[in-house]
Amino acid sequence: MTEDGSNHTCMNTFKKLKTLLESSTQIHTPGINTFLSLDIKNTKKKLGLEEKAKEYGSKQLPSSDSDDFDEVESKIINFIEAERARCLHQFNDHLTTYNQRLANLNIETCLTQATLAAREATGDFKERIHQGQDNLTNSKNDVMEHARYLESFKLENKLNRPAHYPRSTLFHWGIVAILYLVEASLNSAFLSVGNELGLLGGFGEAVAIAFLNIGVALFFGAKIMPWIWHVGIYKKLIGIGLILVLLVATFSFNILVAHYRDALASTMADQATVIAISSFRETPFGITDFKSWMMVGVGCFFAIIALIDGFKMDDPYPNYGNVERRQRRAYETYADKKALLLDDLKDTRDYASSALAQLKDDLVKRRQEHDFIIANRQNLLVNLETHQNYLESCGRELITFYRARNREARNTPPPKYFDRAWCLERRHSPILPATSLSDERLNDVMTKASSTIQSAISKVMDAFDQAIVKIKQIDEIISHKEADRVEA
Repeated sequence: MTEDGSNHTCMNTFKKLKTLLESSTQIHTPGINTFLSLDIKNTKKKLGLEEKAKEYGSKQLPSSDSDDFDEVESKIINFIEAERARCLHQFNDHLTTYNQRLANLNIETCLTQATLAAREATGDFKERIHQGQDNLTNSKNDVMEHARYLESFKLENKLNRPAHYPRSTLFHWGIVAILYLVEASLNSAFLSVGNELGLLGGFGEAVAIAFLNIGVALFFGAKIMPWIWHVGIYKKLIGIGLILVLLVATFSFNILVAHYRDALASTMADQATVIAISSFRETPFGITDFKSWMMVGVGCFFAIIALIDGFKMDDPYPNYGNVERRQRRAYETYADKKALLLDDLKDTRDYASSALAQLKDDLVKRRQEHDFIIANRQNLLVNLETHQNYLESCGRELITFYRARNREARNTPPPKYFDRAWCLERRHSPILPATSLSDERLNDVMTKASSTIQSAISKVMDAFDQAIVKIKQIDEIISHKEADRVEA
């Protein structure tokens, strides 16, 4: 598995944790403490009890020997029973809501998923650590290999100093650019004499001359001149010889350019190249114009500056700077990978620990929600029974009011059943469905899940600490090797 593959797997595991957390969010709705109360005063008016009582009483209704509820009393009873039916419907609706919420909790399944997610998170984090350490070890081996090569290079070439070279060659390239532009500008002025295109034509030739003069000197300064400091006598002699050849060739080239300028100033400017070569062969120093000699001096001076500038772009010893830079880049690559690995592991550790801790808290909230629903279901049933008693007392109050007003309006004795209290016929109380998990089983599962998640958090922390130790050990290996190299 690659480093990216391990990181992808680790992130997938944490996405599972996040999905578990998002899907587990429960909204606590308040329990139903009481059903709606009746407004007795308005109910009396709505049913017209006072008017009906006086009307029926004046008609001596119900009759003294009646044993059944009259029309008004039946209307009161029907009103109370309709109110009770409405409350039962409301009770069933809320009971269904509680049961659905209880089913949606699905605690045992979520506990199992949380436990598996915690174990996967731990395993994936450890895998991420192993992959990162392997990658870091490979980078460390690359550092050691370059360090060994650098050491052997120094021993072979009898070097006991660090490489010396500028951190940036921008300054030296700036010097080259300035030399090139200045020489091209001066030469264009010198060569414009006799050129059909004047200054513009002279500039074109000057650019080519400056490129050859400075470019060759720069190349020799960077690649050939360091051979003079080579430990091998043959390479040293070759370097000295080639530099001498360059100096002679540079001087000769600039003399030839001066002859070319003189030829341009003659009456046969169209044959300046042929005349310049001929006069250079016959009388190399037979330059007649002082400006042409200035061209020679400027060209040689700039070539020497370019030669020195190219030489200073790197360590004086040939290839030493390049070997040392490769070793330095290998170490910088290792340091960058180590920093990235540490940052990645810290972020992953923090995310995993936070997600697992949040998952643990969520399981506790699920349990609290479970207990909340069970308690509120029971309270709902108790409230229903209480409300039926309340409705019965309301019905009695309404019937008593009606009978009292009926008595006042009668001339005959009221029926004997007027002295009996009315009772609301009770319905069988609904049976609450049993929960899928007993308290004992739920406590056991919760304890195991909590312990597993806490253990996973501890393992993530321990794995991170162990990774830090191993990374430090890798650093110590490199540090010891570097110290041994310095001592040697």
